[in-house]
Amino acid sequence: MNASDDLRHHIASEIAAIRGDHERGASAIAQRAVRLLRAICRAGISGDAPAADALALLRETCDQVEGARPSMAPLAHVARRVALAAGGDDALPALQAAQSTIDALITEAQVAPEHIGARLMERLPEHARIVTLSRSATVTRVLQSAAEHIAAVTCLESRPGGEGADAAREIAAALPHARARLVADAAMSLAVAEADCAVAGVDALLAEGYAVNKTGTHPLALAAQAAHIPMYVLAERAKIAPADWQWQPERFDPALIAPNPIPGVTVEAVVFERVPLALVTVIGPGGITTPDEIRRIAHELIAR
Repeated sequence: MNASDDLRHHIASEIAAIRGDHERGASAIAQRAVRLLRAICRAGISGDAPAADALALLRETCDQVEGARPSMAPLAHVARRVALAAGGDDALPALQAAQSTIDALITEAQVAPEHIGARLMERLPEHARIVTLSRSATVTRVLQSAAEHIAAVTCLESRPGGEGADAAREIAAALPHARARLVADAAMSLAVAEADCAVAGVDALLAEGYAVNKTGTHPLALAAQAAHIPMYVLAERAKIAPADWQWQPERFDPALIAPNPIPGVTVEAVVFERVPLALVTVIGPGGITTPDEIRRIAHELIAR
Protein backbone atom coordinates (compact mmCIF):
# COMPACT_ATOMS: atom_id res chain seq x y z
CA MET A 1 0.00 0.00 0.00
CA ASN A 2 1.52 3.36 -1.03
CA ALA A 3 1.30 6.69 0.81
CA SER A 4 -1.71 7.86 -1.20
CA ASP A 5 -3.57 4.63 -0.39
CA ASP A 6 -2.73 5.03 3.30
CA LEU A 7 -4.07 8.57 3.15
CA ARG A 8 -7.28 7.43 1.47
CA HIS A 9 -7.79 4.81 4.17
CA HIS A 10 -7.28 7.44 6.88
CA ILE A 11 -9.70 9.81 5.15
CA ALA A 12 -12.41 7.12 4.87
CA SER A 13 -12.02 6.22 8.54
CA GLU A 14 -12.22 9.84 9.70
CA ILE A 15 -15.23 10.71 7.53
CA ALA A 16 -17.05 7.66 8.93
CA ALA A 17 -16.20 8.78 12.47
CA ILE A 18 -17.48 12.30 11.77
CA ARG A 19 -20.74 10.95 10.39
CA GLY A 20 -21.21 8.66 13.38
CA ASP A 21 -20.34 11.13 16.15
CA HIS A 22 -23.62 12.00 17.87
CA GLU A 23 -22.07 12.83 21.24
CA ARG A 24 -19.96 15.95 20.62
CA GLY A 25 -21.02 19.36 19.40
CA ALA A 26 -20.45 20.92 15.99
CA SER A 27 -17.29 22.78 17.01
CA ALA A 28 -15.51 19.67 18.23
CA ILE A 29 -16.57 17.69 15.17
CA ALA A 30 -15.43 20.48 12.85
CA GLN A 31 -12.01 20.54 14.51
CA ARG A 32 -11.66 16.83 13.80
CA ALA A 33 -12.34 17.62 10.15
CA VAL A 34 -9.77 20.42 10.21
CA ARG A 35 -7.14 18.05 11.58
CA LEU A 36 -7.95 15.62 8.77
CA LEU A 37 -7.53 18.32 6.12
CA ARG A 38 -4.27 19.40 7.77
CA ALA A 39 -2.94 15.83 7.55
CA ILE A 40 -3.64 15.76 3.81
CA CYS A 41 -1.88 19.09 3.26
CA ARG A 42 1.13 18.00 5.28
CA ALA A 43 1.45 14.77 3.30
CA GLY A 44 1.62 16.70 0.04
CA ILE A 45 3.86 19.50 1.31
CA SER A 46 6.33 17.13 2.98
CA GLY A 47 6.55 14.84 -0.05
CA ASP A 48 5.08 11.84 1.78
CA ALA A 49 2.49 11.82 -1.01
CA PRO A 50 2.77 13.40 -4.47
CA ALA A 51 1.59 17.02 -4.23
CA ALA A 52 -0.85 16.62 -7.12
CA ASP A 53 -2.39 13.51 -5.51
CA ALA A 54 -2.65 15.26 -2.14
CA LEU A 55 -4.34 18.29 -3.70
CA ALA A 56 -6.87 16.08 -5.48
CA LEU A 57 -7.53 14.22 -2.22
CA LEU A 58 -7.85 17.51 -0.34
CA ARG A 59 -10.50 18.77 -2.74
CA GLU A 60 -12.37 15.46 -2.65
CA THR A 61 -12.24 15.42 1.14
CA CYS A 62 -13.52 19.00 1.38
CA ASP A 63 -16.61 17.83 -0.54
CA GLN A 64 -17.00 14.83 1.78
CA VAL A 65 -16.58 16.94 4.91
CA GLU A 66 -19.21 19.42 3.72
CA GLY A 67 -21.74 16.65 3.12
CA ALA A 68 -20.93 14.50 6.14
CA ARG A 69 -23.42 16.13 8.53
CA PRO A 70 -26.12 18.11 6.69
CA SER A 71 -27.19 20.06 9.78
CA MET A 72 -23.72 21.18 10.93
CA ALA A 73 -22.54 24.35 9.24
CA PRO A 74 -19.00 24.34 10.70
CA LEU A 75 -18.17 21.37 8.51
CA ALA A 76 -19.34 23.25 5.42
CA HIS A 77 -17.63 26.44 6.61
CA VAL A 78 -14.18 24.93 7.12
CA ALA A 79 -14.45 22.83 3.96
CA ARG A 80 -15.34 25.87 1.85
CA ARG A 81 -12.58 28.04 3.28
CA VAL A 82 -9.96 25.37 2.69
CA ALA A 83 -11.28 24.54 -0.78
CA LEU A 84 -11.27 28.21 -1.80
CA ALA A 85 -7.68 28.57 -0.54
CA ALA A 86 -6.66 25.46 -2.50
CA GLY A 87 -8.12 26.70 -5.76
CA GLY A 88 -4.86 27.23 -7.64
CA ASP A 89 -3.64 25.02 -10.48
CA ASP A 90 -0.09 24.59 -9.12
CA ALA A 91 -0.34 21.80 -6.53
CA LEU A 92 2.33 22.78 -4.00
CA PRO A 93 1.39 26.48 -3.68
CA ALA A 94 -2.28 25.47 -3.48
CA LEU A 95 -1.52 23.06 -0.62
CA GLN A 96 0.54 25.73 1.15
CA ALA A 97 -2.30 28.23 0.82
CA ALA A 98 -4.72 25.66 2.20
CA GLN A 99 -2.33 24.95 5.08
CA SER A 100 -2.28 28.68 5.97
CA THR A 101 -6.08 28.73 6.02
CA ILE A 102 -6.14 25.61 8.20
CA ASP A 103 -3.71 27.21 10.64
CA ALA A 104 -6.02 30.25 10.82
CA LEU A 105 -9.03 28.01 11.47
CA ILE A 106 -7.20 26.25 14.31
CA THR A 107 -6.16 29.56 15.87
CA GLU A 108 -9.69 30.93 15.59
CA ALA A 109 -11.07 27.88 17.40
CA GLN A 110 -8.50 28.20 20.17
CA VAL A 111 -9.02 31.87 20.95
CA ALA A 112 -12.75 32.26 20.20
CA PRO A 113 -14.13 30.95 23.53
CA GLU A 114 -12.04 33.37 25.60
CA HIS A 115 -13.00 36.30 23.38
CA ILE A 116 -16.68 35.33 23.39
CA GLY A 117 -16.48 34.88 27.17
CA ALA A 118 -15.19 38.43 27.57
CA ARG A 119 -18.07 39.76 25.47
CA LEU A 120 -20.61 37.71 27.42
CA MET A 121 -19.16 38.82 30.75
CA GLU A 122 -19.83 42.44 29.80
CA ARG A 123 -23.53 41.58 29.66
CA LEU A 124 -23.85 39.41 32.76
CA PRO A 125 -24.93 40.75 36.15
CA GLU A 126 -22.87 39.85 39.17
CA HIS A 127 -23.69 36.34 40.42
CA ALA A 128 -25.52 35.53 37.19
CA ARG A 129 -27.94 32.62 37.01
CA ILE A 130 -27.90 30.96 33.61
CA VAL A 131 -30.03 28.32 31.93
CA THR A 132 -28.69 26.34 28.98
CA LEU A 133 -29.43 23.24 26.95
CA SER A 134 -27.65 20.58 24.92
CA ARG A 135 -23.91 20.00 25.10
CA SER A 136 -21.63 22.58 23.56
CA ALA A 137 -17.86 22.72 23.97
CA THR A 138 -18.07 26.43 23.14
CA VAL A 139 -20.63 27.10 25.88
CA THR A 140 -18.63 25.20 28.50
CA ARG A 141 -15.38 26.99 27.65
CA VAL A 142 -17.07 30.40 27.48
CA LEU A 143 -18.80 29.92 30.83
CA GLN A 144 -15.50 28.82 32.33
CA SER A 145 -13.83 31.99 31.09
CA ALA A 146 -16.65 34.06 32.65
CA ALA A 147 -16.81 31.98 35.85
CA GLU A 148 -16.22 34.90 38.23
CA HIS A 149 -19.61 36.36 37.20
CA ILE A 150 -21.62 33.13 37.37
CA ALA A 151 -23.41 31.84 40.47
CA ALA A 152 -25.55 29.06 39.00
CA VAL A 153 -26.06 27.14 35.78
CA THR A 154 -29.17 25.09 35.08
CA CYS A 155 -28.83 22.52 32.30
CA LEU A 156 -31.90 21.20 30.54
CA GLU A 157 -31.94 17.48 29.93
CA SER A 158 -31.98 18.02 26.15
CA ARG A 159 -33.95 15.10 24.81
CA PRO A 160 -33.80 13.24 22.51
CA GLY A 161 -30.32 12.16 23.40
CA GLY A 162 -30.20 13.55 26.92
CA GLU A 163 -26.73 15.06 26.48
CA GLY A 164 -27.65 17.76 28.98
CA ALA A 165 -26.48 15.35 31.69
CA ASP A 166 -22.98 15.30 30.21
CA ALA A 167 -23.10 19.09 29.81
CA ALA A 168 -24.02 19.48 33.49
CA ARG A 169 -21.14 17.23 34.51
CA GLU A 170 -18.66 19.20 32.39
CA ILE A 171 -19.96 22.57 33.58
CA ALA A 172 -19.79 21.47 37.22
CA ALA A 173 -16.15 20.51 36.71
CA ALA A 174 -15.34 23.72 34.82
CA LEU A 175 -17.13 26.04 37.28
CA PRO A 176 -16.61 24.44 40.71
CA HIS A 177 -17.81 27.54 42.59
CA ALA A 178 -21.11 27.79 40.71
CA ARG A 179 -24.21 25.75 41.55
CA ALA A 180 -24.88 23.32 38.70
CA ARG A 181 -28.13 21.45 38.32
CA LEU A 182 -29.91 19.30 35.76
CA VAL A 183 -33.65 19.55 35.15
CA ALA A 184 -36.17 18.00 32.76
CA ASP A 185 -36.96 19.81 29.53
CA ALA A 186 -40.55 20.09 30.72
CA ALA A 187 -39.29 22.30 33.58
CA MET A 188 -37.93 24.85 31.11
CA SER A 189 -40.29 27.66 32.08
CA LEU A 190 -39.48 27.17 35.77
CA ALA A 191 -35.76 27.24 35.06
CA VAL A 192 -36.09 30.40 32.97
CA ALA A 193 -38.14 32.11 35.68
CA GLU A 194 -35.17 31.73 38.04
CA ALA A 195 -32.51 32.80 35.52
CA ASP A 196 -30.94 36.09 34.46
CA CYS A 197 -30.31 34.88 30.93
CA ALA A 198 -30.40 31.83 28.68
CA VAL A 199 -27.30 30.69 26.81
CA ALA A 200 -26.90 28.18 24.02
CA GLY A 201 -24.42 27.10 21.43
CA VAL A 202 -25.35 26.82 17.78
CA ASP A 203 -24.73 24.35 14.99
CA ALA A 204 -25.35 26.80 12.15
CA LEU A 205 -26.04 30.46 11.45
CA LEU A 206 -27.94 30.84 8.20
CA ALA A 207 -27.87 33.81 5.85
CA GLU A 208 -31.66 33.77 5.67
CA GLY A 209 -31.92 34.77 9.33
CA TYR A 210 -31.93 31.63 11.45
CA ALA A 211 -29.79 29.87 14.01
CA VAL A 212 -29.84 26.06 13.90
CA ASN A 213 -29.42 24.18 17.15
CA LYS A 214 -30.71 21.24 19.18
CA THR A 215 -34.47 20.88 19.43
CA GLY A 216 -35.66 22.81 22.45
CA THR A 217 -33.65 25.92 21.56
CA HIS A 218 -36.64 27.63 19.94
CA PRO A 219 -38.91 26.98 22.95
CA LEU A 220 -36.10 28.19 25.24
CA ALA A 221 -35.81 31.42 23.23
CA LEU A 222 -39.58 31.93 23.45
CA ALA A 223 -39.56 31.18 27.18
CA ALA A 224 -36.74 33.69 27.68
CA GLN A 225 -38.64 36.31 25.70
CA ALA A 226 -41.78 35.71 27.79
CA ALA A 227 -39.74 36.06 30.99
CA HIS A 228 -38.09 39.27 29.69
CA ILE A 229 -34.57 37.91 29.93
CA PRO A 230 -32.04 37.81 27.07
CA MET A 231 -31.03 34.66 25.24
CA TYR A 232 -27.47 34.61 24.00
CA VAL A 233 -26.27 32.31 21.24
CA LEU A 234 -22.49 31.84 21.38
CA ALA A 235 -20.94 31.37 17.97
CA GLU A 236 -17.48 31.28 16.45
CA ARG A 237 -17.13 32.49 12.88
CA ALA A 238 -17.06 28.86 11.71
CA LYS A 239 -20.74 28.48 12.63
CA ILE A 240 -21.74 30.71 9.70
CA ALA A 241 -22.91 28.54 6.80
CA PRO A 242 -22.14 29.30 3.15
CA ALA A 243 -25.05 31.22 1.65
CA ASP A 244 -25.76 28.44 -0.85
CA TRP A 245 -25.59 25.67 1.75
CA GLN A 246 -28.91 23.90 2.30
CA TRP A 247 -29.59 22.93 5.88
CA GLN A 248 -31.22 19.51 6.20
CA PRO A 249 -32.71 18.38 9.52
CA GLU A 250 -31.10 15.22 10.88
CA ARG A 251 -33.11 12.43 12.44
CA PHE A 252 -31.57 10.03 14.91
CA ASP A 253 -32.52 6.55 16.06
CA PRO A 254 -36.27 6.48 16.99
CA ALA A 255 -35.29 4.38 20.01
CA LEU A 256 -34.11 7.60 21.62
CA ILE A 257 -37.80 8.44 22.03
CA ALA A 258 -39.52 5.05 22.03
CA PRO A 259 -37.23 2.11 22.86
CA ASN A 260 -39.93 -0.32 21.71
CA PRO A 261 -41.88 0.01 18.42
CA ILE A 262 -45.47 1.26 18.79
CA PRO A 263 -47.86 -0.40 16.34
CA GLY A 264 -49.30 2.11 13.89
CA VAL A 265 -47.08 4.96 15.12
CA THR A 266 -44.16 6.52 13.26
CA VAL A 267 -41.57 7.70 15.76
CA GLU A 268 -39.27 10.52 14.65
CA ALA A 269 -36.25 11.63 16.65
CA VAL A 270 -35.88 15.14 15.23
CA VAL A 271 -32.84 16.65 16.91
CA PHE A 272 -32.21 20.04 15.27
CA GLU A 273 -34.44 23.02 14.57
CA ARG A 274 -34.27 26.56 13.22
CA VAL A 275 -34.59 29.55 15.56
CA PRO A 276 -35.30 33.05 14.18
CA LEU A 277 -32.36 35.35 14.88
CA ALA A 278 -34.92 37.96 15.96
CA LEU A 279 -35.40 35.95 19.17
CA VAL A 280 -31.74 35.76 20.19
CA THR A 281 -28.57 37.82 20.47
CA VAL A 282 -25.60 36.21 18.72
CA ILE A 283 -22.27 36.83 20.46
CA GLY A 284 -19.12 36.14 18.49
CA PRO A 285 -15.43 36.74 19.24
CA GLY A 286 -15.77 40.41 18.25
CA GLY A 287 -19.02 41.06 20.09
CA ILE A 288 -22.55 41.09 18.72
CA THR A 289 -22.74 39.37 15.33
CA THR A 290 -25.61 40.95 13.43
CA PRO A 291 -27.77 39.26 10.79
CA ASP A 292 -26.21 41.58 8.18
CA GLU A 293 -22.72 40.43 9.16
CA ILE A 294 -23.82 36.80 9.04
CA ARG A 295 -25.16 37.31 5.52
CA ARG A 296 -21.95 39.03 4.39
CA ILE A 297 -19.69 36.22 5.62
CA ALA A 298 -22.06 33.57 4.27
CA HIS A 299 -21.84 35.03 0.78
CA GLU A 300 -18.03 35.19 0.98
CA LEU A 301 -18.05 31.39 1.29
CA ILE A 302 -19.73 30.75 -2.03
CA ALA A 303 -17.29 29.06 -4.38
CA ARG A 304 -16.42 31.23 -7.37
